[in-house]
Amino acid sequence: MQTVEPEDGTKFRESFKFVSEAKEEVKRDAWREDGGQEPSEPSCCLSVSKISYTVSERVGPWWDLPSHRKRWTRQILNDVSFHVDSGQIMGILGNSGSGKTTLLDAISGRIGNCGTLLGEVFINGRKMKREEYQDCFSYVLQSDNLLSYLTVEETLTYTAQLALRKHSAEAIKKKVSAAMAELSLTHVAHSVIGGRVFPGISGGERRRVSIASQLLQDPTPTHILVVPKKPIVQLSQAEDGDAALLGHLMVVAKKCAQEAGLSKGYRIVINDGPDGGQSVYHIHLHVLGGRIMGWPPG
Repeated sequence: MQTVEPEDGTKFRESFKFVSEAKEEVKRDAWREDGGQEPSEPSCCLSVSKISYTVSERVGPWWDLPSHRKRWTRQILNDVSFHVDSGQIMGILGNSGSGKTTLLDAISGRIGNCGTLLGEVFINGRKMKREEYQDCFSYVLQSDNLLSYLTVEETLTYTAQLALRKHSAEAIKKKVSAAMAELSLTHVAHSVIGGRVFPGISGGERRRVSIASQLLQDPTPTHILVVPKKPIVQLSQAEDGDAALLGHLMVVAKKCAQEAGLSKGYRIVINDGPDGGQSVYHIHLHVLGGRIMGWPPG
């Protein structure tokens, strides 16, 4: 138990314990006592504490003054807390409308100003400011926003050049090649993305290009990849045999989380996954009505 001082100055008792943070402090103290040096890249962890999100709207139209003065409030998330360590894949499971996507949007800085967001996100025990959320999370969008006339290699190269501005051209080329190899895109490196006007790569391959683009982002000391459910559903419904890629994608995600990865940043992978894919997750977070209904230890 620890006392947390919110920004408004009031104190409250915080029941969310960061076990991994305490373990790392013990390890660092032991290294100092032995005269050794701390590891330059400590293991990372993500802790989400009491995330709540409510939206409020007026009941009636502006011309109906009695009803327009009234407002209804809906609580979408209610005190959601969880903890994930590096190397783990967490699946957020629940029915449609239970708050899974809203939870991902909240912790990755994609919530707008239309509601009230409460709670805190900690990375390696450090409280993150709201404006820092997007710097730590790579979010694979639900639709592929790719230029149809570029090749796969050109798409990833331009992405890397924008994200990795301090890297040399040779380093960027190596990272792009590694990303294509990890996601089985090497054989279509010189194929155009394509679109409605002219054909190109398959739907599943477009998904992989979108994911590779996020993996190429220059990471902060902690880098978290968020893969919402809909990209996986679109991928698994592809007609060209890409349904088997779901398992491969989770294997790649696990590898990126456990190792230094393509950009040498520690990654935690969170997937808003369908119930049918529970076997690939280390942790299942069951959400119903914006509340955690089940939190297995993983």
